[in-house]
Amino acid sequence: MRRQFANTRDTDPLVAGFEVLTKGPEAILASLDDLFHASQGAMDKHQVVYGRLYNDLRREYVSDPGFTPFLGLLRDHIAARWPLAAGDDLLGVPLPSRRLHSVRSASQATGVSELHLARILISVGAIAADDPRPHARHTFDAVKHAELLERLPRLVGTENMKRFCGLTKSQFAAVVEAGLLTPYLDPEVTEHPWDPEDGHALLASLLDGAPTLDLAHGEWTSLRMAGVRRRLPLVALFEALGDGRLSAGRRADLQGFDAIQVRSDEVDRAIPPQARPQTTVAEFARSIGLRDGTTLPGMIEDGLVQSIEVPNPRTGRTDSCMTKDHIAAFRTRFVTLSELVEERGEHRNTVLAWLRGAGVSPVSSKTRTYDRVFFRRDL
Repeated sequence: MRRQFANTRDTDPLVAGFEVLTKGPEAILASLDDLFHASQGAMDKHQVVYGRLYNDLRREYVSDPGFTPFLGLLRDHIAARWPLAAGDDLLGVPLPSRRLHSVRSASQATGVSELHLARILISVGAIAADDPRPHARHTFDAVKHAELLERLPRLVGTENMKRFCGLTKSQFAAVVEAGLLTPYLDPEVTEHPWDPEDGHALLASLLDGAPTLDLAHGEWTSLRMAGVRRRLPLVALFEALGDGRLSAGRRADLQGFDAIQVRSDEVDRAIPPQARPQTTVAEFARSIGLRDGTTLPGMIEDGLVQSIEVPNPRTGRTDSCMTKDHIAAFRTRFVTLSELVEERGEHRNTVLAWLRGAGVSPVSSKTRTYDRVFFRRDL
């Protein structure tokens, strides 16, 4: 308070303090703020910052009714600026609840290192990145961010979250892409953004009311096997469980999502098979006798045949596929040796001899020759 009244004729601390008091609560709080901002050392406790003012009040005037209004102002001022815990003594009165945490006190409470915690707090807007205060004085609203501090100790990385849920890498990616599971924190900020409780909540919602199964009931199967049998993405089964088209059973001997069981016949009724609009390149290649795994992909790479990339929700990757138009264009322009054998009803060697005699050469590009594929126009 002396600094605020340094220009007065009498700079005695008692006189300066009295003049502040006579100006009312706003002047008192402004002077207390002066003291607060004048000391920003990491080790400066509030007892040190307010010095004799605090210590004399605590020792001699806590019970004096004449000081009650000033004590109330000072208590509110300190509680609003310092990371005091619930129950800490504040001029003879225990603090009812914590208002503020500092980066340091929150680090001690959660077990997360100060530097890592500071990055997390910046990412959620709890503290400013350009605040120069040391971690012991860098405070944030403890009530507003109580959920964050409660979750932090149990957050895990992606691998542990997948194991907790019992999902493969591709299944986990599909569930996340569908929005059924979301990281609690930004994965760019921390390596432990997932809360297993979110996985538990999703599992509980899917198993709500599910009966515990006798292991002898063979008509039930796991979600994973149901998806494999029908080539369905796991997300489609989750959605059917969520909207009531599928009912679930619980395997008591299994944990996580592996415990969820469904009936195969009910899956077929809930999600009827549908004709796929595309055929994978590998499937079409086998159907026309190109089983080497390189001929048709090579023709696509050389621009002789068209294809598209289609996401595969079951594997989490993309498949190279051909539409009906792509296949029709291939059959119009090209013919394979296997197809000619079938069309002519002759032995393979007979067909090859006929092609050589007619001077028909295999399809070729600048980089390779496709021995078993021919232009139909040349026949």
